[in-house]
Amino acid sequence: MTKPEPSPDTSALNSQIVQAVQFSNAETAAAAPEMVKLGPEMMVETTTGLAVQDAANYMNAIMQIAVAGQAVAIKLAAEGPKEAPTVTTLMQDIQTMVQGAVTVYGSVASTAGTANSTVIGDLEG
Repeated sequence: MTKPEPSPDTSALNSQIVQAVQFSNAETAAAAPEMVKLGPEMMVETTTGLAVQDAANYMNAIMQIAVAGQAVAIKLAAEGPKEAPTVTTLMQDIQTMVQGAVTVYGSVASTAGTANSTVIGDLEG
């Protein structure tokens, strides 16, 4: 281990300013490990964040398709009772599709959070 460089002579400077700078430097150095993320930690957090965002985008797309499907079902219902079973089936299919998208999002978000926590814990440990 190398010896630290000796501190420069500060006798000509205002002692309160020197003390304030030394205090600030010590506080910054003490907090640095908490403030600075390691490369692997950033990669894990970015990857899990992107996975959750992709799942949210997928869910949003399904919701948009569901709204369009509901509009078609309403149009069929307005045309008369001859299409009633088809309308009911269509609405049930739309609901199943939406529930599936919500389940996928919840699963991805939960898995990503657990994986993120596990990997970061392993990196820190």
